[in-house]
Amino acid sequence: MKIGKHRNVVQLIGIITRGLSIVMEYCEYGCLLTHLRKETMFPVCSAKLCKNDDSPSSQGEINEMTGFAYHVARGLEFLFNGHVVHGDLAARNILLDKNKQAKIADFGHARFETDADSLMLENHTIVPACWMAPEVLIGTWTVSTCRSDIWSFAVLLWEIFTLGADPHEHFGIDVDGISTGALAEYLQAGYRLRPPILLPEQLKPIINSCWEFQPENRPSCQEIIASLAALLPPEFMEIYISCGEECSTKL
Repeated sequence: MKIGKHRNVVQLIGIITRGLSIVMEYCEYGCLLTHLRKETMFPVCSAKLCKNDDSPSSQGEINEMTGFAYHVARGLEFLFNGHVVHGDLAARNILLDKNKQAKIADFGHARFETDADSLMLENHTIVPACWMAPEVLIGTWTVSTCRSDIWSFAVLLWEIFTLGADPHEHFGIDVDGISTGALAEYLQAGYRLRPPILLPEQLKPIINSCWEFQPENRPSCQEIIASLAALLPPEFMEIYISCGEECSTKL
C-alpha cells in the first residue's frame, strides 16, 4: 500500500528483501501509550487522576495532550484525503519523534476505502473491540470506512486524557465476556466510555459526536482539527510549523 508522506504519519524508509524486513522512520520517544503512562511526564495531571477530585490541572500538560490529539487528527485527515482506512487507530499505534510530534503507525489493518474487500471477523479472532466502531462489530462480514476511524479516534482521545487507561476497565460492562455483536448492541443502546476528568469541556461535544452510532453523523477531520486548534496556544502552531514545512505527496 502506497500511502505517501506526511509529518504525522510514520514513514517507510525501505525494504530489506533478505529476511523480508522493513526500515521505518525512527521515533525517539517511542509509543504514545507508554509515554502517557509515565507519571513523570505529566506529574500534576497524574496526581489529579489518582485523587479523582477537582484539583487544578496543569495547563501546560493539558496543552501537550491536546497537541498529541491535534497531530493525530492531522495525520488522519491526510489518510482520509487518500481514502485510506487505518483500521486500528489507538494510542499503542502512535509514535512520538524527537520533537514529540505524534505519528500514526502500524498499518497492518489498513486498506483503501474503495476496496471491495471487507474485514472478516472469525468467531475466535481477538480484536480490539473497545476501539472499534459498531458498524465494524456488527455481523460476520464487516465493512469499515474512514468514519469508522473517527470513532476510534475518540477512544484514542479518551486514552490521551486518561493518561493511557485501558478502556476495557472503564466501559461499565464486561467487554471481554461478550461477543462483538453483543457489544455493538450495547453501543446502540447508548453505552459509552465516560469523558475523562482531564478532558477540556470544549472537547466533550466532539468526543460524544465521534461516538454517534450512525457513521454519517460523526464529525469530519476538519471539524475535529478546528476544535483542537482552538484550544492550543499560538506558540504551539509556531512550533508545529517550525518543525518543517508540511511534508506530503499525492497518494
